[in-house]
Amino acid sequence: LTELQVLVAKTETLLNEVAGAVTYTKGTPLSLQTTTQNSAGYLWSNAPSTAEGSIANLVDGATNNHFHTDYTSEPPSGSHYLAVYLGDGNDLSSFTFSHTTRSGASTDFPKSVDVYGSDDNVTYKYIGSASGIPQSAGTAWEFDGVMLSSYKYLRFNYHANRGYWHMAEFDITPVTGFTATVNDAYSGTVSVDAVTAAMNALHNGKRTANGISPTTSDVEDKLQALQSAYNTLYKKYKAKID
Repeated sequence: LTELQVLVAKTETLLNEVAGAVTYTKGTPLSLQTTTQNSAGYLWSNAPSTAEGSIANLVDGATNNHFHTDYTSEPPSGSHYLAVYLGDGNDLSSFTFSHTTRSGASTDFPKSVDVYGSDDNVTYKYIGSASGIPQSAGTAWEFDGVMLSSYKYLRFNYHANRGYWHMAEFDITPVTGFTATVNDAYSGTVSVDAVTAAMNALHNGKRTANGISPTTSDVEDKLQALQSAYNTLYKKYKAKID
């Protein structure tokens, strides 16, 4: 597994050098709900406020109401998070997420978020982070990239100046594909096909490397595929710089 993790990092570094802009194709946002705990799409928080802002407001399609986390004198310790049960056997492999900030507010917006995944809602593994979230009322924000998932549960640990925060709407949207380009500095030497193949192998390898309990055969398969794609791309890269 360590060998795969090292190769994932090497491939990311190489792609950061030779790849240009990437455009992601998105599917229909997941159907999130707050009423049935053991059903797919169930959304909850570890720190809902009992004073205002039901979590159901996050999924009602309205931006003139909001969800608020606990701001009492003794709120839950640690990050206030949103969590989603995706369901057993779900097919979410890549996703982005978004939210709309609370209208009429001036403070206590989320500033950044760390995303984690789990298969048992106990052991969570880090997936990625986002920052630069708008600090203004009634503003739509979407993560500018893709998160990789192979999990039953997702957790979004939001951070704010005073720990607690609020928002109007929240969505998770599957990413169904991407269109890669080549950095202009490598155009004519590095091909779009080589970049695309490396990105596909990287995504597959990263899902396995970040998985809760990947099998030995899965690790070996993803390592072999990623090594082949890396070698092809690196050969083209070297032809340009030598």
